Amino acid sequence: LKEVYSSVRPIMFAIGLFCLYQGCYVIWVTCTGQDEDKDDPATSAVVVWGKWAFGDRLITHYEGSAFWVYVQGAAKLTPMFLCMAVIEVTDVMFCVDGVSTIFMVDHVHVWTLYTGDILAACMMRALYPQLAGTVELFPDL
Repeated sequence: LKEVYSSVRPIMFAIGLFCLYQGCYVIWVTCTGQDEDKDDPATSAVVVWGKWAFGDRLITHYEGSAFWVYVQGAAKLTPMFLCMAVIEVTDVMFCVDGVSTIFMVDHVHVWTLYTGDILAACMMRALYPQLAGTVELFPDL
């Protein structure tokens, strides 16, 4: 089991660097007073990568909260689809990170650890609509 942890360690290091970068970016945006709402999504690194990966199947502007729209009879992905994909990938990253942390403490019940982490991620998704009514209590979200 130690081999599994040592093989996942570089991924955990990358996740840690990503979290550190995001924290520094949020502090920088907050201190400089920049407003992210004015940014053009077409210049975002994620949208540029998505345009490279999906080609003409991705449009570079939002269409409300739609994940895809029909343009001239063809289904096109929107940047909202990329947002959801990134959110899901980060959910998986935190599940892997959480399991590996618990794994070092108690590795006898591996099945319980994995199913518990997966259920926690699913419950977090299920509680989003419940938290929608409390958005005004948290203005920075």
